[in-house]
Amino acid sequence: MRNQQGFTLVELMIVMEIVAILSAIGLPAYQNYRRRSPICCALQDRCQAVRDRARRSRAVLGRRERDTGGERLALYLRAERRDDAGLGQH
Repeated sequence: MRNQQGFTLVELMIVMEIVAILSAIGLPAYQNYRRRSPICCALQDRCQAVRDRARRSRAVLGRRERDTGGERLALYLRAERRDDAGLGQH
C-alpha cells in the first residue's frame, strides 16, 4: 500500500464549492449589516439624547410641585434653550 500525502483534486474541488456556497450566503448578509450599522448607531444616539432631555426636564419640573402649568412650561423652555446653547451641560 502506498503512503498517501496531500489531497486529491476532487477533495479540493469539494472544499472550494463549500467555501463558495458559504460566501454566497454570508456576503450579502454582511453587506446589509454594514449598510445598516451607522443608521442603528445614529438612532441609538438620538434615543439616548431624548431620554437624557426627558430626565433633565423631569428633574427641573419636579422641583416646583406647586407651580401652575404655565410656569412649568416656561421653566422647561428655559432649560431647553440653555441645553441647546450648550450651557446646561456639565
